[in-house]
Amino acid sequence: FTINSPSTVTWIWTTQFRFTVINPDGHGFPNPPEGFNWYDDGSLISGYTSYLESTIDPDIRWRCIGYEGTGSLPSGTDTTFSFTIHEGTTLTWLWTRQYSLNVSSEYGTPTPSLGYHWFDEGTLVEAAVDTATSEIEGTRYRCSGWNGTGSVPATGDSFAVSFEINTPSSITWGWLFQYKLFVSGEPDNYGEPTPLYGDNWFDDGVTVSANSNTPTAGSGGVRYRCVGFDGTGSVSSSDSETSTAFTITTPSTLT
Repeated sequence: FTINSPSTVTWIWTTQFRFTVINPDGHGFPNPPEGFNWYDDGSLISGYTSYLESTIDPDIRWRCIGYEGTGSLPSGTDTTFSFTIHEGTTLTWLWTRQYSLNVSSEYGTPTPSLGYHWFDEGTLVEAAVDTATSEIEGTRYRCSGWNGTGSVPATGDSFAVSFEINTPSSITWGWLFQYKLFVSGEPDNYGEPTPLYGDNWFDDGVTVSANSNTPTAGSGGVRYRCVGFDGTGSVSSSDSETSTAFTITTPSTLT
């Protein structure tokens, strides 16, 4: 200005506070970016970062689990934030590594479900599947166990397994075809035969040993003696034998 009379100048100042953004290992795309940022006292500051970040390995990725805040910003579990700054403040984005789990099964309803799933590193995964499928005309499939890779145990013979995931993994549930053998008695279900009365399931092609375990005691000084058996399917009938062995290859009955 051109001075042509007595004058004064009063410089006006406002307090600013530093807002520091820290993003370990440079994951995602934070806004404001990593580094120092200055804001006037009372400014409303908002920001965000990406939720997921891929890596060169398609079975490994990073997930933002929130941030740690100091000063005017409390810590949070979101990927966005908003606060009014009144003091020096820092935000540190928090990330965890995730691994894929691929679930395969020809039958049943596994948990986790079929396909790819993502889990945070160190998560305890509880995997399971049906013990057997529903019966269809005297046949079904039963779970024979699993084959695993990565953090999943290599093999197992049950329908459930728990493991801590720390690397890309897969689980493939195995199944065996079964036939039903229905055992009954005539004129009544006397004694305790082997297999027991009712529905019995056997893997395709196994040898079944059946025995009436005759005689069996009744009440009042009476007992019952097996005089033979009738069979269908893989079981041949006999008028005199009280035990038998056969290879089951179709739904069958034994009376």
